[in-house]
Amino acid sequence: MIEMIKKWERKRLILLILCMICSGLFFVSFMYSDILETTRDGMTFWDALFAGRIRDFYIMNEDVVISSRFGTSGAAIYDFPVYFVFAVWNFPLWLYEHFSGEYALDRLLGVLWAKSISLPFLAGINLVMIKIGKQIKGTEYDVDLSILMFGSSVLLFVPVLVMGQYDAFCLLFILLGVDAYISGRQKQFIVWFAVAAAFKLFAFFVFIPLVLLKEKKLIRMFAKLGAGCLFLAFWKIVQKFFFVVSDRGTDYVSGHLLTFIFQSQTGMVYGTSSIFVAVFLLVCMYCYFKAPVKEEETGIWAIYVSFMGLASFFVTSLTHPQWSLLLLPFTVLLVLCRSQEERKTGMWISTIFSTGLLLAEFIYYYWVFNVKTSVYTLAGKLFYNEKTDIGYSIRNSIENKLVGFDINYLNLIGGGIFVGGILFFLYWAHPDTGRAKFARLECSVESILIVRELVLIGSAGLLIALML
Repeated sequence: MIEMIKKWERKRLILLILCMICSGLFFVSFMYSDILETTRDGMTFWDALFAGRIRDFYIMNEDVVISSRFGTSGAAIYDFPVYFVFAVWNFPLWLYEHFSGEYALDRLLGVLWAKSISLPFLAGINLVMIKIGKQIKGTEYDVDLSILMFGSSVLLFVPVLVMGQYDAFCLLFILLGVDAYISGRQKQFIVWFAVAAAFKLFAFFVFIPLVLLKEKKLIRMFAKLGAGCLFLAFWKIVQKFFFVVSDRGTDYVSGHLLTFIFQSQTGMVYGTSSIFVAVFLLVCMYCYFKAPVKEEETGIWAIYVSFMGLASFFVTSLTHPQWSLLLLPFTVLLVLCRSQEERKTGMWISTIFSTGLLLAEFIYYYWVFNVKTSVYTLAGKLFYNEKTDIGYSIRNSIENKLVGFDINYLNLIGGGIFVGGILFFLYWAHPDTGRAKFARLECSVESILIVRELVLIGSAGLLIALML
C-alpha cells in the first residue's frame, strides 16, 4: 500500500511539473490583441489624470494608438473599475513610455507584462477555491488534484494562456462571495458580489440564484438583491454624470453583454422570446421554490447552483471564448467534492464538454486561433516564416484539407458536444442524483489528466503549425 502511494505521488509530481512547464510555454507563445487594447485604455488613465482631464477618460480612448504594431483601440467599452485595475497594473509600462518615448507594447516584455494582469487573480481564485473545497470536504479535499484539474483545463487554456483575458477579476470576487455564503457571512456575501458586479454583470448569474436558494421572504430577498447592485449603480451614475460621454454612444457600459444575452431567440405566439431569459427563469424558480437546504449541505448546493446559473447563460447565448473561465472553478469543485471513484466520471464529463467547446471556438472564432495570435510572441520569433498571412487560421487549415466539406458542421458538432456535456454534468453533479446509477470506470485519474494535457498540447501545436 505504501509503495502504491509513493508511486502515485511520483506520477502526480511529474504531472504537476508537466502542467507548469506547458502552461508557461503556452503563456509566452500566444497572445490575442484584445488584451492590448484594454491595456492601452488603462494606461490612458494616467495621461488623463496628469493632464487634469479625468472626466474625458472615455473621450481620450477614442481611436487611441496601442502601439506601432497593433494600430488603434476603437473605444473603451467597459465600466470604469475594469480600467482602474488596468491602470494600476500597467503603471510601469506608462512610466517606461513617459521616459523612453517608445511604445511599451512593441516589446515582448511589455506584451507579457500586459498579459500577466490576470495571474495574481488566478492565484487568488485557486486559494479561495481550495478554501471552499476544504469547507465542504475537509481534509479529504485533494489540493494537488484541484491544481492539476485547473491547470489542465481548456477553460483555462483558451481564456488565459492563449488570449490573456481578464474575467479573473470578476471571478475572484464571485468566489469570495460564494465562500462567505457557505460560511454564513451574509454581509460579506453581498459586498463581494457587489464588487464583482461592478467588474462584469456575470456575477448576477450566480448571485441571484444563491439569494433565492436561501431567502424565501420577499422583503429580505429584494433587499439583498438591491444591496448587491449598489456598487454597480454607483459607477453607472458616475459614468453618466461625471465622465463626458463618448461619441461612440453608451456602448462603453457593460461591454455589449446584453447583445449576447438576447441574440438567441425562439418563436412564440407574440413573435420571439429570449431563450436565456426562459432558462435562467427556470433556474431562479427552482432555487426559490426548493425547500430550504440543510446547513451541512449548504456548501455543495451553493457550488451546484452557482454552476447552474452560469451554465444557463453558456448553453443559451453567444459567448466569447474568454468568458468560459467562469465555469472552471465550479467544475473543479463539483468534481472533487465527490468520492475518489466518482471523481473520474466527473473529470471525463468536464473534459468532453470543454473539448467540444474548443472545437466550436476553432471554427466560429477563427480570428482568435490564427497566426496573429502567435506572431508577436516568443513562438512567433522562433517559428514564424514571415510568408504566411497573419490571418491564416486553424479553420482555414481544416478547410484546405477537407475540400468540399462544410466547415460549419464542426461548429455545430462542437457546440452540441458542449451543450450535451454540460446538461449531463448538471445531472451527474446534482446533490440528489444517486451515485449507484453510474459505472465504476476502468481508468486512472492520472490517465484522464494526461488526456486533458494532450488536448492542450495538440491545440498549441496546431497554432504553431500555422506559422510554418
